Amino acid sequence: MESKWFYRILLLSLILLFQGCAQPPVPSPATPTITISPTPEPDTPVPPTPTPTLDFNLTATAIAQATQQASQTLEAIFQATLSVKQTEFANAQATSLAPTMTPFMVPLSDPTPGKIFWNQTAALPIPSSASQHIPNGMQVITHNGFIYLFGGRATDGDEILTTTYFSAIHSDGSLEGWQVTTPLPGDYVDHHEIRIGNFVYMITGAAGADDVFYAPFNADGTLGSWKRTEDLLPSRQTFAVANYENFIYAIGGNSGGLWNRVQFTSIKEDGSLNRWFNTTSLPVDLQEHTAIAANGYLYVLEEKL
Repeated sequence: MESKWFYRILLLSLILLFQGCAQPPVPSPATPTITISPTPEPDTPVPPTPTPTLDFNLTATAIAQATQQASQTLEAIFQATLSVKQTEFANAQATSLAPTMTPFMVPLSDPTPGKIFWNQTAALPIPSSASQHIPNGMQVITHNGFIYLFGGRATDGDEILTTTYFSAIHSDGSLEGWQVTTPLPGDYVDHHEIRIGNFVYMITGAAGADDVFYAPFNADGTLGSWKRTEDLLPSRQTFAVANYENFIYAIGGNSGGLWNRVQFTSIKEDGSLNRWFNTTSLPVDLQEHTAIAANGYLYVLEEKL
Protein backbone atom coordinates (compact mmCIF):
# COMPACT_ATOMS: atom_id res chain seq x y z
CA MET A 1 0.00 0.00 0.00
CA GLU A 2 2.77 2.41 0.94
CA SER A 3 4.55 1.47 -2.32
CA LYS A 4 1.44 2.43 -4.37
CA TRP A 5 1.24 5.89 -2.74
CA PHE A 6 4.94 6.40 -3.27
CA TYR A 7 4.64 5.85 -7.02
CA ARG A 8 1.56 8.12 -7.23
CA ILE A 9 3.42 10.98 -5.50
CA LEU A 10 6.47 10.45 -7.72
CA LEU A 11 4.32 10.49 -10.89
CA LEU A 12 2.54 13.67 -9.78
CA SER A 13 5.86 15.34 -9.08
CA LEU A 14 7.18 14.46 -12.52
CA ILE A 15 4.02 15.84 -14.17
CA LEU A 16 4.31 19.14 -12.30
CA LEU A 17 8.01 19.36 -13.09
CA PHE A 18 7.35 18.75 -16.80
CA GLN A 19 4.61 21.44 -16.94
CA GLY A 20 6.96 23.97 -15.29
CA CYS A 21 9.69 23.34 -17.85
CA ALA A 22 7.27 23.52 -20.80
CA GLN A 23 6.09 27.10 -19.97
CA PRO A 24 7.75 29.83 -22.12
CA PRO A 25 10.28 31.95 -20.24
CA VAL A 26 9.05 35.29 -18.93
CA PRO A 27 10.85 38.02 -20.92
CA SER A 28 13.05 40.35 -18.91
CA PRO A 29 12.27 44.07 -19.03
CA ALA A 30 13.78 45.76 -22.06
CA THR A 31 17.15 47.29 -21.26
CA PRO A 32 17.93 50.58 -23.05
CA THR A 33 21.01 50.38 -25.21
CA ILE A 34 23.63 53.12 -25.89
CA THR A 35 25.29 53.24 -29.26
CA ILE A 36 28.93 54.33 -29.07
CA SER A 37 30.72 55.43 -32.21
CA PRO A 38 33.58 53.09 -33.01
CA THR A 39 37.00 54.33 -32.02
CA PRO A 40 40.14 53.65 -34.01
CA GLU A 41 42.19 50.66 -33.09
CA PRO A 42 45.19 51.51 -30.89
CA ASP A 43 47.58 50.93 -33.77
CA THR A 44 45.45 52.89 -36.31
CA PRO A 45 47.00 56.34 -36.85
CA VAL A 46 44.56 59.26 -36.52
CA PRO A 47 45.15 61.77 -39.33
CA PRO A 48 46.30 65.13 -37.91
CA THR A 49 44.22 68.27 -38.34
CA PRO A 50 45.74 70.25 -41.22
CA THR A 51 47.37 73.51 -40.16
CA PRO A 52 46.52 76.34 -42.55
CA THR A 53 49.48 78.17 -44.03
CA LEU A 54 49.60 81.21 -46.25
CA ASP A 55 51.18 80.95 -49.67
CA PHE A 56 52.90 84.16 -50.69
CA ASN A 57 53.62 83.05 -54.25
CA LEU A 58 50.67 85.09 -55.45
CA THR A 59 50.21 88.55 -56.85
CA ALA A 60 49.28 91.34 -54.46
CA THR A 61 45.92 91.69 -56.21
CA ALA A 62 45.17 88.00 -55.73
CA ILE A 63 45.94 88.14 -52.01
CA ALA A 64 43.83 91.28 -51.60
CA GLN A 65 40.96 89.63 -53.48
CA ALA A 66 41.22 86.49 -51.39
CA THR A 67 41.42 88.39 -48.13
CA GLN A 68 38.33 90.46 -48.87
CA GLN A 69 36.33 87.39 -49.87
CA ALA A 70 37.29 85.53 -46.73
CA SER A 71 35.58 85.87 -43.35
CA GLN A 72 38.89 87.21 -42.02
CA THR A 73 39.95 84.27 -39.92
CA LEU A 74 43.30 82.67 -40.63
CA GLU A 75 41.78 79.46 -41.99
CA ALA A 76 39.30 81.38 -44.13
CA ILE A 77 42.10 83.50 -45.57
CA PHE A 78 44.02 80.30 -46.31
CA GLN A 79 41.05 78.67 -48.00
CA ALA A 80 40.28 81.72 -50.12
CA THR A 81 43.93 82.16 -51.06
CA LEU A 82 44.12 78.51 -52.01
CA SER A 83 41.06 78.79 -54.24
CA VAL A 84 42.55 81.83 -55.98
CA LYS A 85 45.84 80.05 -56.60
CA GLN A 86 44.08 77.13 -58.26
CA THR A 87 42.62 79.35 -60.99
CA GLU A 88 44.35 80.79 -64.03
CA PHE A 89 45.63 84.35 -63.91
CA ALA A 90 46.60 84.74 -67.55
CA ASN A 91 44.25 87.67 -68.06
CA ALA A 92 45.13 89.37 -64.80
CA GLN A 93 48.88 88.93 -65.05
CA ALA A 94 49.02 90.03 -68.66
CA THR A 95 47.94 93.53 -67.65
CA SER A 96 50.52 95.73 -65.93
CA LEU A 97 49.44 98.98 -64.28
CA ALA A 98 52.83 100.62 -64.81
CA PRO A 99 52.65 101.40 -68.57
CA THR A 100 49.04 102.56 -68.72
CA MET A 101 48.22 103.32 -65.07
CA THR A 102 44.74 101.94 -65.71
CA PRO A 103 43.15 100.19 -62.73
CA PHE A 104 40.80 97.28 -63.16
CA MET A 105 37.86 96.53 -60.93
CA VAL A 106 37.30 93.08 -59.47
CA PRO A 107 33.68 91.93 -58.88
CA LEU A 108 34.00 90.48 -55.38
CA SER A 109 30.47 89.08 -55.54
CA ASP A 110 31.34 86.80 -58.46
CA PRO A 111 29.53 83.47 -57.89
CA THR A 112 32.53 81.40 -59.02
CA PRO A 113 34.90 81.17 -56.04
CA GLY A 114 38.39 82.39 -56.80
CA LYS A 115 37.67 83.53 -60.33
CA ILE A 116 38.54 87.10 -61.33
CA PHE A 117 37.02 89.02 -64.22
CA TRP A 118 38.78 92.27 -65.11
CA ASN A 119 36.99 95.33 -66.41
CA GLN A 120 38.67 98.57 -67.37
CA THR A 121 37.61 101.71 -65.50
CA ALA A 122 38.81 105.31 -64.98
CA ALA A 123 42.57 105.69 -65.52
CA LEU A 124 44.75 106.74 -62.63
CA PRO A 125 45.71 110.42 -62.56
CA ILE A 126 49.16 110.97 -64.11
CA PRO A 127 51.17 114.20 -64.06
CA SER A 128 51.04 115.56 -67.60
CA SER A 129 54.60 116.86 -67.56
CA ALA A 130 56.42 113.61 -68.31
CA SER A 131 55.56 109.94 -68.57
CA GLN A 132 58.47 108.92 -66.34
CA HIS A 133 56.77 110.72 -63.45
CA ILE A 134 54.16 108.00 -63.13
CA PRO A 135 53.71 107.74 -59.35
CA ASN A 136 54.33 104.61 -57.31
CA GLY A 137 53.96 103.85 -53.62
CA MET A 138 50.52 105.44 -53.39
CA GLN A 139 48.32 104.58 -50.42
CA VAL A 140 44.70 103.57 -51.05
CA ILE A 141 41.62 103.50 -48.82
CA THR A 142 37.85 103.53 -49.35
CA HIS A 143 35.09 105.26 -47.42
CA ASN A 144 31.34 105.62 -47.91
CA GLY A 145 31.29 104.89 -51.65
CA PHE A 146 34.54 106.71 -52.49
CA ILE A 147 38.10 105.55 -53.17
CA TYR A 148 41.11 107.70 -52.21
CA LEU A 149 44.75 107.81 -53.42
CA PHE A 150 47.40 109.48 -51.26
CA GLY A 151 50.85 110.75 -52.23
CA GLY A 152 53.39 108.48 -53.78
CA ARG A 153 56.70 109.07 -55.47
CA ALA A 154 57.71 109.73 -59.05
CA THR A 155 59.35 106.70 -60.62
CA ASP A 156 62.54 108.68 -61.23
CA GLY A 157 62.76 109.16 -57.44
CA ASP A 158 63.26 112.93 -57.63
CA GLU A 159 59.76 114.03 -56.66
CA ILE A 160 57.70 113.22 -53.57
CA LEU A 161 54.00 113.68 -54.33
CA THR A 162 51.54 115.21 -51.88
CA THR A 163 48.42 115.16 -54.03
CA THR A 164 45.27 113.40 -52.81
CA TYR A 165 42.77 112.09 -55.35
CA PHE A 166 39.32 110.61 -54.90
CA SER A 167 36.59 109.10 -57.05
CA ALA A 168 33.06 107.92 -56.51
CA ILE A 169 32.47 104.17 -56.94
CA HIS A 170 29.43 103.25 -59.02
CA SER A 171 27.14 100.37 -58.11
CA ASP A 172 28.68 98.22 -60.87
CA GLY A 173 32.16 98.76 -59.41
CA SER A 174 33.38 101.23 -62.03
CA LEU A 175 34.89 104.59 -61.03
CA GLU A 176 33.31 107.92 -61.86
CA GLY A 177 36.61 109.76 -62.40
CA TRP A 178 39.42 111.18 -60.29
CA GLN A 179 39.27 114.57 -58.60
CA VAL A 180 41.78 116.43 -56.46
CA THR A 181 41.06 117.11 -52.79
CA THR A 182 43.04 118.37 -49.77
CA PRO A 183 46.73 117.53 -50.27
CA LEU A 184 48.91 115.79 -47.71
CA PRO A 185 50.29 118.07 -44.98
CA GLY A 186 53.91 117.60 -46.08
CA ASP A 187 56.45 115.71 -48.17
CA TYR A 188 56.37 112.26 -46.62
CA VAL A 189 57.34 108.82 -47.87
CA ASP A 190 56.60 105.42 -46.37
CA HIS A 191 53.44 106.73 -44.73
CA HIS A 192 50.25 104.83 -43.96
CA GLU A 193 46.61 105.92 -44.24
CA ILE A 194 44.00 104.30 -42.00
CA ARG A 195 40.26 104.98 -42.00
CA ILE A 196 38.36 104.85 -38.72
CA GLY A 197 34.84 106.24 -38.46
CA ASN A 198 34.58 109.53 -40.33
CA PHE A 199 38.32 110.28 -40.19
CA VAL A 200 41.40 109.29 -42.14
CA TYR A 201 44.69 109.01 -40.22
CA MET A 202 48.10 109.55 -41.79
CA ILE A 203 50.96 107.90 -39.89
CA THR A 204 54.29 109.00 -41.31
CA GLY A 205 57.64 107.24 -41.45
CA ALA A 206 61.13 107.45 -42.97
CA ALA A 207 63.52 110.39 -42.93
CA GLY A 208 63.11 110.84 -39.19
CA ALA A 209 59.39 111.58 -39.41
CA ASP A 210 57.20 110.65 -36.47
CA ASP A 211 54.26 112.93 -37.34
CA VAL A 212 50.65 111.76 -37.21
CA PHE A 213 47.78 113.69 -38.81
CA TYR A 214 44.04 113.22 -39.24
CA ALA A 215 41.35 114.76 -41.44
CA PRO A 216 37.56 114.37 -41.67
CA PHE A 217 35.65 113.04 -44.67
CA ASN A 218 33.14 115.49 -46.10
CA ALA A 219 29.75 114.36 -47.40
CA ASP A 220 30.72 115.13 -51.01
CA GLY A 221 33.79 112.91 -50.78
CA THR A 222 36.35 115.65 -50.31
CA LEU A 223 38.66 115.77 -47.29
CA GLY A 224 38.69 118.43 -44.61
CA SER A 225 41.83 120.05 -43.26
CA TRP A 226 44.61 117.95 -41.78
CA LYS A 227 45.32 118.37 -38.06
CA ARG A 228 48.33 117.08 -36.18
CA THR A 229 47.75 114.68 -33.30
CA GLU A 230 49.81 112.42 -30.99
CA ASP A 231 53.21 111.60 -32.53
CA LEU A 232 54.42 108.02 -32.93
CA LEU A 233 57.78 107.88 -31.14
CA PRO A 234 60.45 107.05 -31.95
CA SER A 235 60.40 107.59 -35.70
CA ARG A 236 60.65 104.51 -37.90
CA GLN A 237 60.26 103.25 -41.43
CA THR A 238 59.22 100.04 -43.24
CA PHE A 239 56.67 99.31 -40.50
CA ALA A 240 53.11 98.02 -40.76
CA VAL A 241 49.87 99.57 -39.53
CA ALA A 242 46.53 97.95 -38.77
CA ASN A 243 43.35 99.10 -37.10
CA TYR A 244 40.69 97.23 -35.16
CA GLU A 245 37.56 98.95 -33.91
CA ASN A 246 38.75 102.11 -32.08
CA PHE A 247 42.44 101.17 -31.99
CA ILE A 248 45.43 101.72 -34.28
CA TYR A 249 48.50 99.46 -34.14
CA ALA A 250 52.04 100.28 -35.37
CA ILE A 251 53.97 97.05 -35.82
CA GLY A 252 57.69 96.39 -36.21
CA GLY A 253 59.80 98.28 -38.72
CA ASN A 254 63.25 99.80 -38.64
CA SER A 255 64.42 102.55 -36.30
CA GLY A 256 68.20 102.37 -36.50
CA GLY A 257 67.79 98.58 -36.48
CA LEU A 258 65.07 96.01 -36.96
CA TRP A 259 62.21 96.06 -34.46
CA ASN A 260 59.69 93.67 -33.02
CA ARG A 261 57.94 96.36 -31.01
CA VAL A 262 54.15 96.84 -31.26
CA GLN A 263 52.51 100.08 -30.16
CA PHE A 264 48.86 101.10 -30.10
CA THR A 265 46.62 104.08 -29.53
CA SER A 266 42.89 104.79 -29.42
CA ILE A 267 40.62 107.45 -30.91
CA LYS A 268 39.08 110.28 -28.89
CA GLU A 269 35.57 111.56 -29.56
CA ASP A 270 36.89 114.56 -31.52
CA GLY A 271 38.97 112.29 -33.78
CA SER A 272 42.35 113.05 -32.19
CA LEU A 273 44.51 110.27 -30.76
CA ASN A 274 45.41 109.29 -27.23
CA ARG A 275 49.03 108.54 -26.30
CA TRP A 276 50.78 105.57 -27.87
CA PHE A 277 51.52 102.62 -25.59
CA ASN A 278 53.61 99.47 -25.95
CA THR A 279 51.90 96.10 -26.04
CA THR A 280 52.99 92.50 -26.70
CA SER A 281 56.00 92.44 -29.04
CA LEU A 282 56.27 90.35 -32.18
CA PRO A 283 58.06 87.01 -31.77
CA VAL A 284 60.65 88.15 -34.36
CA ASP A 285 62.03 91.42 -35.74
CA LEU A 286 60.23 92.43 -38.94
CA GLN A 287 60.27 95.10 -41.61
CA GLU A 288 58.56 95.40 -45.00
CA HIS A 289 55.66 93.30 -43.73
CA THR A 290 51.87 93.50 -43.82
CA ALA A 291 49.35 93.45 -40.98
CA ILE A 292 45.59 93.04 -40.86
CA ALA A 293 43.22 92.88 -37.87
CA ALA A 294 39.93 90.96 -37.95
CA ASN A 295 37.55 89.23 -35.55
CA GLY A 296 39.63 90.06 -32.49
CA TYR A 297 42.94 88.86 -33.97
CA LEU A 298 45.96 90.62 -35.45
CA TYR A 299 47.62 88.86 -38.39
CA VAL A 300 51.14 89.78 -39.49
CA LEU A 301 52.50 88.51 -42.82
CA GLU A 302 56.22 88.59 -43.43
CA GLU A 303 55.76 90.11 -46.86
CA LYS A 304 54.55 93.50 -47.98
CA LEU A 305 51.46 93.26 -50.19
